[in-house]
Amino acid sequence: MELIEARATASAFYNRIAHTFKREMHLNRTAHFHGKMKHRMIRYWLCCGMLCLSWSAGAVQHRTLDIQVLGLTKKPQKNVELVLQNARNRLNHPLTQLEVLHFYDQAPRMIQNALAPYGFFRSHVHAQLTNTHRGWLAQFSIQPGPPLRIASVQIQIQGTGKTDPAFQQLLSRQLIKAGDVLHTEQYETFKTELYNLATQRGYFNATLKRSNIFIDLKKYHANIIIVYDTGPRFRFGETTFSLSPFHQRFLKRFLQYKAGEYYDVKKVEETQSGLVASQFFNQALIEPILKKAKNNKVPMLISLLPRQAKEYVVGVGYGTDTGVRGTVGVTLRRLNGWGHHFQTLLRGSQDNGNLSVKYFIPGKNPGRDLLGIGGSASSIRQPTGNGKSFQLGPDYTITLGRWKNTFGLSYLNETYNIIRLPHTSTQLVYPNAAFRYLYLDNAAQTNNGLHFRVQVAGANQSLLSETNFFQIITSLKTLYTFEKTHTRFLFRTKVGHTEINNLAQLPLSLQLFSGVPLACAVMVTTPWVPVAIYLKEA
Repeated sequence: MELIEARATASAFYNRIAHTFKREMHLNRTAHFHGKMKHRMIRYWLCCGMLCLSWSAGAVQHRTLDIQVLGLTKKPQKNVELVLQNARNRLNHPLTQLEVLHFYDQAPRMIQNALAPYGFFRSHVHAQLTNTHRGWLAQFSIQPGPPLRIASVQIQIQGTGKTDPAFQQLLSRQLIKAGDVLHTEQYETFKTELYNLATQRGYFNATLKRSNIFIDLKKYHANIIIVYDTGPRFRFGETTFSLSPFHQRFLKRFLQYKAGEYYDVKKVEETQSGLVASQFFNQALIEPILKKAKNNKVPMLISLLPRQAKEYVVGVGYGTDTGVRGTVGVTLRRLNGWGHHFQTLLRGSQDNGNLSVKYFIPGKNPGRDLLGIGGSASSIRQPTGNGKSFQLGPDYTITLGRWKNTFGLSYLNETYNIIRLPHTSTQLVYPNAAFRYLYLDNAAQTNNGLHFRVQVAGANQSLLSETNFFQIITSLKTLYTFEKTHTRFLFRTKVGHTEINNLAQLPLSLQLFSGVPLACAVMVTTPWVPVAIYLKEA
């Protein structure tokens, strides 16, 4: 490896003084070369004067040492600056000239070591140390030279994972390959991915048997050898749950894996997501108990933190289209040990009112499937007409990732009148479906989010209905937060379309109205005491 050039280092400075002193002492003992002696003595005293100036400057307290690095690209320069800054921070304070000179003398080697992880082993450094009004300025102008490249890569997977498609896929990505510039960061990243993949796939005894980078500075290339032994792959053992108010048989329906199957962290994460999404638990932690593993089967422990059994909702607000309005509701989450729960909500204003009740029964997969049976009664009074309705029907909800899809069948009995038209009484039996997409950057404290919903419904006279119609409604809500100013922007829009021969035959509760009402509301959601208060636009 070539030596890094650095001018005016502390060691060279002191060596020059000592060498000059010895030579002058020798010349002083001879009677020759008097003219040369006079010239060299002048050089000697100049050096001593510089040293005295150095000591006097070192006596000044609270002087700073600034560092400037030039000639490198972003990542190598950042690493060099970090190494030099860390070395500077380790110096005693207040700084002295001797400490600064020692730092300056060691800096080229530190720069060389900082460049090595990026494949630069033939760097040249031009260094300069100057006094400033603040203290000292150390400038390093660097020519990194040609990068060292990888000549060969040998990666060997041993153990059961040798034939695992997941490891084969990782190898096929070629994170490190012959011909690439040697970046030790990529090398370490690849080893980390090996460990992570082994843990995710149940290779809990995996070990890295060999991991070497051989650097040949004469040929200026590197050879990499990695040998990774996965050991055996573990299987799921029996699963136990922490104490909770629900039956064990009900909780086991959340499991996305079966005892005896190969361990897979994706199935564990799906189980955890289902437990939290069910609204029964605030927290669910799943971990393999490796100490109790036998015959390559690892038992699983699921620790649950249940939510409150009862939750109340109270709200009050005002809207230009409704006037003063209020909301009162209650959710009972633990009607029995099988997850059955009940919800009721009463909404009222000066002109409108609605009471809804719903009974929920978890499906085969409680974290994803939910059956609801509910009914509602409402009263509508507005400038376009008045109406009273009763609605009843079941629906089934299936959650797939961020999508929540609901399919239902509704019976509607409504008496209404539209202005300048007589009272009408109608009955409809119609299927309906709703598809909702929800994205939140943080469910606990959301700064950015997106809510998209499509709802379709339709009826036919040949299927127990008194009129034919088809309706589609789409809505979009977005939330964006500027973190610097803590300013939030909420955008929403709603578009609907109804196909019907005679609009007067469509119940008032299903009709679409234009306009942009303004509203302000305060909502309180609580098991026993207020836990959330927020303003929203209706």
